[in-house]
Amino acid sequence: MSSHTMRILSCSALSVLILAIAFEAAVALPFEMTAREREVLEEFYNSTNGDTWTGSKWDLNVANPCDFSTLWTGIFCLNGHLSTINLNGKNLTGTLPASLGELSWLTTFNIYDNSVGGTLPSSMRLMSSLNTLDLSANQFSGFLPPNANNWTALTDLLLHGNSMEGAFPEEFFALPAMKKINLAGNKFTGTVPVSLNTLNKLTEFNLNGNNFHGVFPSGIGNATSLMTFDVGSNSFEGTLPASLGNATNLRTLNVTGNKFTGEIPSSYGSFKF
Repeated sequence: MSSHTMRILSCSALSVLILAIAFEAAVALPFEMTAREREVLEEFYNSTNGDTWTGSKWDLNVANPCDFSTLWTGIFCLNGHLSTINLNGKNLTGTLPASLGELSWLTTFNIYDNSVGGTLPSSMRLMSSLNTLDLSANQFSGFLPPNANNWTALTDLLLHGNSMEGAFPEEFFALPAMKKINLAGNKFTGTVPVSLNTLNKLTEFNLNGNNFHGVFPSGIGNATSLMTFDVGSNSFEGTLPASLGNATNLRTLNVTGNKFTGEIPSSYGSFKF
Protein backbone atom coordinates (compact mmCIF):
# COMPACT_ATOMS: atom_id res chain seq x y z
CA MET A 1 0.00 0.00 0.00
CA SER A 2 1.42 3.37 -0.99
CA SER A 3 2.09 6.14 1.52
CA HIS A 4 -0.45 8.33 -0.34
CA THR A 5 -3.17 5.72 0.13
CA MET A 6 -2.26 5.33 3.81
CA ARG A 7 -2.58 9.10 4.33
CA ILE A 8 -6.07 9.05 2.71
CA LEU A 9 -7.18 6.18 4.97
CA SER A 10 -5.76 7.92 8.05
CA CYS A 11 -7.64 11.13 7.24
CA SER A 12 -10.85 9.20 6.62
CA ALA A 13 -10.52 7.33 9.90
CA LEU A 14 -9.85 10.57 11.76
CA SER A 15 -12.94 12.17 10.21
CA VAL A 16 -15.10 9.21 11.23
CA LEU A 17 -13.70 9.38 14.77
CA ILE A 18 -14.42 13.11 15.05
CA LEU A 19 -18.00 12.61 13.80
CA ALA A 20 -18.54 9.74 16.25
CA ILE A 21 -17.30 11.81 19.18
CA ALA A 22 -19.50 14.75 18.15
CA PHE A 23 -22.56 12.50 17.81
CA GLU A 24 -21.90 10.86 21.17
CA ALA A 25 -21.55 14.27 22.83
CA ALA A 26 -24.78 15.49 21.25
CA VAL A 27 -26.66 12.40 22.44
CA ALA A 28 -25.22 12.72 25.92
CA LEU A 29 -26.41 16.30 26.32
CA PRO A 30 -30.02 16.35 27.59
CA PHE A 31 -32.56 18.69 26.08
CA GLU A 32 -33.27 21.41 28.60
CA MET A 33 -35.38 24.47 29.31
CA THR A 34 -34.69 27.44 31.55
CA ALA A 35 -35.80 27.45 35.18
CA ARG A 36 -38.33 30.21 34.45
CA GLU A 37 -39.78 28.31 31.49
CA ARG A 38 -40.34 25.34 33.77
CA GLU A 39 -42.07 27.58 36.32
CA VAL A 40 -44.38 28.95 33.62
CA LEU A 41 -45.18 25.41 32.47
CA GLU A 42 -46.11 24.41 36.01
CA GLU A 43 -48.33 27.49 36.23
CA PHE A 44 -49.92 26.46 32.92
CA TYR A 45 -50.44 22.89 34.19
CA ASN A 46 -52.15 24.08 37.36
CA SER A 47 -54.16 26.79 35.61
CA THR A 48 -55.60 24.25 33.12
CA ASN A 49 -56.29 21.65 35.84
CA GLY A 50 -53.57 19.24 34.83
CA ASP A 51 -54.69 16.59 37.31
CA THR A 52 -57.83 16.08 35.20
CA TRP A 53 -56.10 15.89 31.79
CA THR A 54 -56.72 12.69 29.86
CA GLY A 55 -53.82 10.36 29.15
CA SER A 56 -50.36 10.98 30.57
CA LYS A 57 -50.04 13.77 33.10
CA TRP A 58 -46.96 15.75 33.98
CA ASP A 59 -44.87 14.58 36.91
CA LEU A 60 -43.93 17.90 38.48
CA ASN A 61 -41.18 16.20 40.51
CA VAL A 62 -38.94 15.17 37.60
CA ALA A 63 -35.59 16.92 37.38
CA ASN A 64 -35.66 17.58 33.63
CA PRO A 65 -39.05 17.43 31.85
CA CYS A 66 -37.27 17.78 28.48
CA ASP A 67 -35.17 14.66 28.87
CA PHE A 68 -36.53 11.84 26.71
CA SER A 69 -36.53 9.47 29.69
CA THR A 70 -38.76 11.78 31.76
CA LEU A 71 -40.36 13.83 28.98
CA TRP A 72 -43.60 15.61 29.82
CA THR A 73 -46.20 14.69 27.23
CA GLY A 74 -46.87 17.29 24.56
CA ILE A 75 -43.71 19.36 24.91
CA PHE A 76 -40.43 19.59 23.06
CA CYS A 77 -37.26 21.52 23.84
CA LEU A 78 -34.55 22.75 21.54
CA ASN A 79 -31.31 24.67 22.10
CA GLY A 80 -31.92 25.01 25.82
CA HIS A 81 -35.45 26.38 25.55
CA LEU A 82 -39.03 25.17 25.42
CA SER A 83 -40.08 25.23 21.75
CA THR A 84 -43.36 23.29 21.50
CA ILE A 85 -46.57 22.77 23.46
CA ASN A 86 -48.90 20.34 21.67
CA LEU A 87 -51.81 19.24 23.87
CA ASN A 88 -54.80 18.90 21.58
CA GLY A 89 -57.74 16.87 22.88
CA LYS A 90 -56.40 16.40 26.42
CA ASN A 91 -59.39 17.73 28.40
CA LEU A 92 -57.66 20.95 29.41
CA THR A 93 -60.03 23.23 31.31
CA GLY A 94 -59.63 26.44 33.31
CA THR A 95 -57.78 29.44 31.87
CA LEU A 96 -54.36 30.39 30.51
CA PRO A 97 -51.93 31.90 33.05
CA ALA A 98 -50.82 35.52 32.71
CA SER A 99 -47.20 34.33 32.61
CA LEU A 100 -47.66 32.46 29.31
CA GLY A 101 -46.20 35.33 27.30
CA GLU A 102 -42.83 34.77 28.96
CA LEU A 103 -42.32 31.72 26.72
CA SER A 104 -40.59 33.85 24.12
CA TRP A 105 -38.85 30.88 22.45
CA LEU A 106 -42.05 28.92 21.89
CA THR A 107 -42.70 28.25 18.19
CA THR A 108 -45.83 26.05 18.46
CA PHE A 109 -48.71 26.45 20.91
CA ASN A 110 -51.47 23.97 20.10
CA ILE A 111 -54.30 23.25 22.54
CA TYR A 112 -56.96 22.46 19.92
CA ASP A 113 -60.14 20.66 21.05
CA ASN A 114 -60.16 21.32 24.78
CA SER A 115 -62.35 23.37 27.14
CA VAL A 116 -60.05 26.23 28.11
CA GLY A 117 -61.94 29.50 28.57
CA GLY A 118 -61.60 33.07 29.71
CA THR A 119 -59.69 35.76 27.87
CA LEU A 120 -56.27 35.48 26.30
CA PRO A 121 -53.44 36.94 28.43
CA SER A 122 -52.23 40.25 27.05
CA SER A 123 -48.67 38.98 27.58
CA MET A 124 -49.09 36.62 24.61
CA ARG A 125 -48.20 39.47 22.28
CA LEU A 126 -44.60 39.05 23.52
CA MET A 127 -44.30 35.49 22.13
CA SER A 128 -42.16 36.63 19.22
CA SER A 129 -41.05 33.17 18.03
CA LEU A 130 -44.55 31.75 17.43
CA ASN A 131 -45.12 29.99 14.11
CA THR A 132 -48.36 28.20 14.99
CA LEU A 133 -51.07 29.36 17.38
CA ASP A 134 -53.95 26.88 17.50
CA LEU A 135 -56.57 27.65 20.14
CA SER A 136 -59.50 26.35 18.11
CA ALA A 137 -62.46 24.42 19.56
CA ASN A 138 -62.17 25.82 23.08
CA GLN A 139 -64.26 28.27 25.10
CA PHE A 140 -62.25 31.48 24.83
CA SER A 141 -64.09 34.79 25.02
CA GLY A 142 -63.15 38.45 25.00
CA PHE A 143 -60.75 40.24 22.71
CA LEU A 144 -57.63 39.15 20.86
CA PRO A 145 -54.61 40.99 22.29
CA PRO A 146 -53.62 43.83 19.91
CA ASN A 147 -50.12 44.79 18.82
CA ALA A 148 -49.26 41.68 16.82
CA ASN A 149 -46.16 43.36 15.43
CA ASN A 150 -43.97 40.96 17.42
CA TRP A 151 -45.55 37.95 15.71
CA THR A 152 -43.69 38.34 12.42
CA ALA A 153 -42.90 34.59 12.32
CA LEU A 154 -46.55 33.53 12.67
CA THR A 155 -47.76 31.27 9.85
CA ASP A 156 -50.93 29.68 11.32
CA LEU A 157 -53.57 31.59 13.32
CA LEU A 158 -56.34 29.12 14.19
CA LEU A 159 -59.01 30.45 16.53
CA HIS A 160 -62.18 28.88 15.11
CA GLY A 161 -64.87 27.49 17.36
CA ASN A 162 -64.61 29.91 20.28
CA SER A 163 -66.68 32.89 21.45
CA MET A 164 -64.18 35.67 20.94
CA GLU A 165 -65.48 39.12 20.05
CA GLY A 166 -64.66 42.73 19.40
CA ALA A 167 -62.77 44.43 16.60
CA PHE A 168 -60.24 42.04 15.10
CA PRO A 169 -56.79 43.71 15.11
CA GLU A 170 -56.03 44.59 11.49
CA GLU A 171 -52.30 44.07 11.91
CA PHE A 172 -52.89 40.30 11.83
CA PHE A 173 -53.86 40.70 8.18
CA ALA A 174 -50.40 42.10 7.43
CA LEU A 175 -48.09 39.50 9.01
CA PRO A 176 -45.76 38.53 6.15
CA ALA A 177 -45.33 34.81 6.89
CA MET A 178 -49.04 34.05 7.32
CA LYS A 179 -50.37 30.91 5.61
CA LYS A 180 -53.54 30.05 7.51
CA ILE A 181 -56.12 32.34 9.11
CA ASN A 182 -59.20 30.61 10.53
CA LEU A 183 -61.47 32.71 12.74
CA ALA A 184 -64.72 30.88 11.97
CA GLY A 185 -67.50 30.70 14.53
CA ASN A 186 -66.54 33.68 16.67
CA LYS A 187 -68.04 37.16 17.03
CA PHE A 188 -65.28 39.30 15.59
CA THR A 189 -66.13 42.61 13.96
CA GLY A 190 -64.27 45.03 11.73
CA THR A 191 -63.09 45.27 8.14
CA VAL A 192 -60.41 43.44 6.20
CA PRO A 193 -57.68 45.93 5.20
CA VAL A 194 -55.94 46.09 1.82
CA SER A 195 -52.78 44.79 3.52
CA LEU A 196 -54.34 41.34 3.01
CA ASN A 197 -53.33 41.70 -0.64
CA THR A 198 -49.67 41.27 0.42
CA LEU A 199 -50.19 37.85 2.03
CA ASN A 200 -49.24 35.83 -1.03
CA LYS A 201 -48.46 32.67 0.98
CA LEU A 202 -52.03 32.15 2.20
CA THR A 203 -53.49 28.66 1.77
CA GLU A 204 -56.49 28.99 4.10
CA PHE A 205 -58.67 32.04 4.80
CA ASN A 206 -61.82 31.41 6.83
CA LEU A 207 -63.88 34.12 8.52
CA ASN A 208 -67.19 32.24 8.43
CA GLY A 209 -69.84 33.20 10.97
CA ASN A 210 -68.44 36.47 12.29
CA ASN A 211 -69.51 40.10 11.92
CA PHE A 212 -66.98 41.47 9.43
CA HIS A 213 -68.23 44.11 7.02
CA GLY A 214 -67.12 46.48 4.28
CA VAL A 215 -65.67 45.94 0.81
CA PHE A 216 -63.37 42.96 0.51
CA PRO A 217 -59.81 43.69 -0.75
CA SER A 218 -59.49 43.12 -4.49
CA GLY A 219 -56.03 41.51 -4.42
CA ILE A 220 -56.79 38.31 -2.48
CA GLY A 221 -55.90 36.45 -5.68
CA ASN A 222 -52.24 37.30 -5.12
CA ALA A 223 -52.31 34.25 -2.85
CA THR A 224 -52.20 31.84 -5.78
CA SER A 225 -51.81 28.80 -3.48
CA LEU A 226 -55.08 29.53 -1.67
CA MET A 227 -57.14 26.36 -1.13
CA THR A 228 -59.90 27.61 1.21
CA PHE A 229 -61.72 30.93 0.93
CA ASP A 230 -64.73 31.10 3.25
CA VAL A 231 -66.23 34.45 4.25
CA GLY A 232 -69.79 33.17 4.55
CA SER A 233 -72.27 34.63 7.06
CA ASN A 234 -70.72 38.07 7.48
CA SER A 235 -71.76 41.48 6.12
CA PHE A 236 -69.30 42.07 3.27
CA GLU A 237 -70.56 44.23 0.42
CA GLY A 238 -69.50 45.42 -3.01
CA THR A 239 -68.37 43.09 -5.77
CA LEU A 240 -66.60 39.77 -5.44
CA PRO A 241 -62.83 40.04 -5.99
CA ALA A 242 -62.15 38.94 -9.57
CA SER A 243 -58.50 38.20 -8.73
CA LEU A 244 -59.63 35.20 -6.71
CA GLY A 245 -59.72 33.38 -10.04
CA ASN A 246 -55.90 33.31 -9.90
CA ALA A 247 -56.11 30.82 -7.02
CA THR A 248 -56.38 27.80 -9.29
CA ASN A 249 -55.84 25.38 -6.37
CA LEU A 250 -58.99 26.58 -4.61
CA ARG A 251 -61.08 23.71 -3.26
CA THR A 252 -63.48 25.50 -0.88
CA LEU A 253 -65.32 28.70 -1.81
CA ASN A 254 -68.12 30.14 0.33
CA VAL A 255 -69.34 33.72 0.01
CA THR A 256 -73.00 33.15 0.98
CA GLY A 257 -74.81 35.17 3.63
CA ASN A 258 -73.24 38.52 2.74
CA LYS A 259 -74.29 41.64 0.82
CA PHE A 260 -72.17 41.17 -2.28
CA THR A 261 -73.60 42.67 -5.47
CA GLY A 262 -72.92 42.30 -9.16
CA GLU A 263 -72.17 39.26 -11.25
CA ILE A 264 -69.92 36.35 -10.42
CA PRO A 265 -66.55 37.14 -12.06
CA SER A 266 -65.84 35.10 -15.19
CA SER A 267 -62.42 34.25 -13.74
CA TYR A 268 -64.14 31.92 -11.29
CA GLY A 269 -64.74 29.55 -14.19
CA SER A 270 -61.17 28.26 -13.74
CA PHE A 271 -61.99 26.63 -10.41
CA LYS A 272 -61.96 22.81 -10.36
CA PHE A 273 -63.91 21.76 -7.31
